Amino acid sequence: AGLALILLGLGFIVGESLAPSFGILGVGGLVAFVIGSVILMDGSRRAVSLPAIGGTAAVAAGFMLWTVTRLVSLRKKHPVSGAEQLVHEKALALDDFLGAADSGYRGHVRLTGERWRAISQHPVYQGDALQITGIDGLTVSVKLSNDRSDPMHSKQP
Repeated sequence: AGLALILLGLGFIVGESLAPSFGILGVGGLVAFVIGSVILMDGSRRAVSLPAIGGTAAVAAGFMLWTVTRLVSLRKKHPVSGAEQLVHEKALALDDFLGAADSGYRGHVRLTGERWRAISQHPVYQGDALQITGIDGLTVSVKLSNDRSDPMHSKQP
């Protein structure tokens, strides 16, 4: 039974690194490993020393903690692919946006070297520096950029 608990514990710890369960599998694996190690001990003589069990449990706990911290930090990062990566990017108005305040002002922007359709709630003029606030299909939502140090903010002929 002790050996089975040790193997189950190791399996849970490995499972924690493969499937993000936010520590539940890892803690369960750590507990199963320690209980299995204690069960394996014979009362008259120790087959495995307590420091060896504690050291192995500490290494497993450290690995589990490192894995969970990495997963949490990766979830906080901005996407690096797909349409979501364009949100908060800078763009340059290629023409004056036409329209009205109630339906939105529409025009085109240069974004990452590509020409995109854009919509804004405020008037936009050719050469204005813009910031992407959202994306819907092939149309980006924009607002005027507040970043005056942006090299795209200078008016172009």
